[in-house]
Amino acid sequence: MRQELQKTETKKLRLLRGERVTDSPTSLTLMEEIDYIPILGRLTPEAYSRYADVADDIPEEHLEILRLAGFGSEIYCEPLTPN
Repeated sequence: MRQELQKTETKKLRLLRGERVTDSPTSLTLMEEIDYIPILGRLTPEAYSRYADVADDIPEEHLEILRLAGFGSEIYCEPLTPN
């Protein structure tokens, strides 16, 4: 993530917790940030699915963390196991 962050224009990441900016986020800091994304789960006989509360409501800062890690908001909307 730090390497990807250095490729961005600002080379800094804005964190919502503590309202700070960093150029070298730790994995613990990043995990604490995305821990605040509300996730809903649904258990059916076929699969367990998880969904972000509303993907459009994920703060831009958290979407940036996911993007830098190589993911998108779809990881919160696709089932853990195939139906």
